[in-house]
Amino acid sequence: MTTISSDIDETNSVSAVRARDLRLVQELLINGDFEDEDGRTPLSHAAEEGRVEVVKLLLATDGVNPTSEDHCGQTPLSHAAEKGHEEVVKLLLDIPGVDPNEEDYDLRTPLAHAAIGGHADVAMELASRMEDKESLKPYIELAKLI
Repeated sequence: MTTISSDIDETNSVSAVRARDLRLVQELLINGDFEDEDGRTPLSHAAEEGRVEVVKLLLATDGVNPTSEDHCGQTPLSHAAEKGHEEVVKLLLDIPGVDPNEEDYDLRTPLAHAAIGGHADVAMELASRMEDKESLKPYIELAKLI
């Protein structure tokens, strides 16, 4: 993975993702799955912003890691769950190797992020992909209350 130290390249990649500029995102991907100063990739930013088309483009690009972790241990799935982007969560969960039980450095799973954010639909989607349903009830109830 390449770390881009140039503020210009980093700003362009984040701006392209946020603006949903698929052409610019494609051009920037020539550099691969680069990280910003926080260890976040374009996929991480697109997932957090709920940019479905950009997420699809990035997931279809060779070298883009859907399970990459930033400096806090959060994955693109965690960022999407935290912000309540259900369609992005579903896209990511359909990829082999994306683990809905993956904990970040604060020991929070994507389900915990969704529940804390009050995103009951996302919490339910994540819960439906997990095997131990009984342990999930507190998270789902928390999401409904917030």
